Amino acid sequence: MFQGFCFVDGNKSAFRPSYGTLLGFSIKNWLFFCINAFYKLFAVLSSIYNMMLHPTPLFVHMRKNSTRLLLFSILSFLLLNFFSPKAFAQQLNLGISRKAITTAVPYLLVVPDSRSAGMGDAGVAISPDANCTFFNPSKLAFIKPKLGLSITYVPWLGNLGAGMGMTSLSSYYRLNKRQSLGLAMRYFDQGSVDFVDKGGVYLGTARPREFNFDGTFAMQLSPNFSIAGSGRFIYSDLSADFGGTDPANIKPGAAASVDLSAYYSEQTQMGAKTGRISFGGNISNIGTKMVYGDPTEPDFLPTNLRLGAAYTHDLDATNSVTFALDINKLLVPTPDPADTTNSWKQQGIFTSLFSSFADAQGGAREEFNEINYCFGLEYWYNNLFALRAGYFYEHPTKGNRNFITLGAGLRYQQLNVDFSYLLATGSTGTNPLANTLRFTLMFNFDSGRPRQDHSEESEEDNNSLRFK
Repeated sequence: MFQGFCFVDGNKSAFRPSYGTLLGFSIKNWLFFCINAFYKLFAVLSSIYNMMLHPTPLFVHMRKNSTRLLLFSILSFLLLNFFSPKAFAQQLNLGISRKAITTAVPYLLVVPDSRSAGMGDAGVAISPDANCTFFNPSKLAFIKPKLGLSITYVPWLGNLGAGMGMTSLSSYYRLNKRQSLGLAMRYFDQGSVDFVDKGGVYLGTARPREFNFDGTFAMQLSPNFSIAGSGRFIYSDLSADFGGTDPANIKPGAAASVDLSAYYSEQTQMGAKTGRISFGGNISNIGTKMVYGDPTEPDFLPTNLRLGAAYTHDLDATNSVTFALDINKLLVPTPDPADTTNSWKQQGIFTSLFSSFADAQGGAREEFNEINYCFGLEYWYNNLFALRAGYFYEHPTKGNRNFITLGAGLRYQQLNVDFSYLLATGSTGTNPLANTLRFTLMFNFDSGRPRQDHSEESEEDNNSLRFK
């Protein structure tokens, strides 16, 4: 994302957009939050899943109509959390003080995958591909081709005319039927940024650049469940090519982090038609703080919790549709406006990860506002052509990133071409994310006829995945 900064009394002050914020409240409210947010999302879907696997006479009819039940569950979740009179009034209440959180290297949360970007940024539980390393690396354990490579370019914030863009490379190699390796790289060029002092006097121009390298190991623990661990090196140079005097002594920063992820996917049978229900979770960017010169002012990495579910229904032999829902929450401290010393920056990494559930000042009401929701829809025809749509919601007091996404994909032998387009919405009327385009080229090798999911594994393959 765009980062501009100025100098005030010789100190750097960074202005970054919000990527969601953090939770904080009493134990009582914390329990209330968990029950209402996570239970609504997963308990209903899990119940439907169990009914499909173990139907009783009472639920035989419900199993035959499980697709409708899933859609009804998602619709109910939307109604309960967004469109009830109380919730709707809270969303329109712009009088609540804005407490959007900022972190170092926020580009790590920019979606580099055109497929998921076309589905409202939902992707933690959809079928695996070469871009799993961003959303959910554990999905790589289920990928079918032997080798794959993905290249994505994002001309970010083109409306600002700042010449910014992010280039992403992702690759994987399947070691065997249970294990895979992944490598990824992202390079973010933030364009030209002007430096000014407290009085607005021009000090010089810099071209900030940031990049990271990732490595992933994914492994199946059962024919339906996998886990993964990823390591990441991050480098951030906010004063690159600075053409002036640097009174804040800005230095490049470096950090290291890890991701922990899990994925579960089960094929379902509804009459003569098949489907697949999946769940995923990923905690990303758990790592050291970023220091740009002053060790007393470290910045947290954007540690993020992403949970989601997806359901793919095969309409017939050539048509399928996928519904996806993700929720996101940052796991870093919520700044206290009354804390002029920024003491929250001195918290430990793991302490802040857990305390992020109990450090906001607005109670349970604010906690609901700090969750981002991603809704996605994907249609495939004969595994050759795809259409996608989605919606991303962020509360107005937490960044107000609200947008509709559209996308499409083409597949020819081992080549996939995907693109997405973003239409900004929201009460502000304008959005720097408007008209954002993403383009992705993906190559899969040794794949035979590529599949969008792993639902066609033979029983022999499944048996070979089970532990002896």
